[in-house]
Amino acid sequence: QDIDRLFHCCRDDDWDSVLTAVQADPWIALTPMVMDNHISTTILHQAITSKADTAIRAHVITTILRATPQAAAIKNGYGSLPLHVICQRNVKMDAQTKERLVFEMVPAYPEALTEQGGVGKRTPLHIIFTGTWMAAEMFLLLWRGFVCFLNLFAFCSFPFIASIIPVNL
Repeated sequence: QDIDRLFHCCRDDDWDSVLTAVQADPWIALTPMVMDNHISTTILHQAITSKADTAIRAHVITTILRATPQAAAIKNGYGSLPLHVICQRNVKMDAQTKERLVFEMVPAYPEALTEQGGVGKRTPLHIIFTGTWMAAEMFLLLWRGFVCFLNLFAFCSFPFIASIIPVNL
């Protein structure tokens, strides 16, 4: 019942109530919710995809990632991790906020960088390289002394494998 109420708060863009619930019980962020189309989602996924005020959504996302970083490893019903979702071009948030949140998400679940997900079975790296580059995406490439080398298919619609090798920066 509580999770259903919380799901409706997410859908109604009542992010103040969601934030209060997450602060009272951080573990609720790890509980899957089922949308009307029977696809599972989480508070983190909903906060990313909402079109409501960016500042409060970013606060919810940051609160979740700091209290329960394992939320970054939960896929939605489409097979997408939160990092897959935030890397998409249609996310309604300014570039600076998106960049800051990517900086929070990657350390919470670094394996997400090369994990395939979503309907297209693409990695977050594949998603960002089929769009416009920004500083957060360059961060993904250089994060913690790793450089990602993409094969020639990275800019096509074919799936690709990103190989990661350590480098000294």
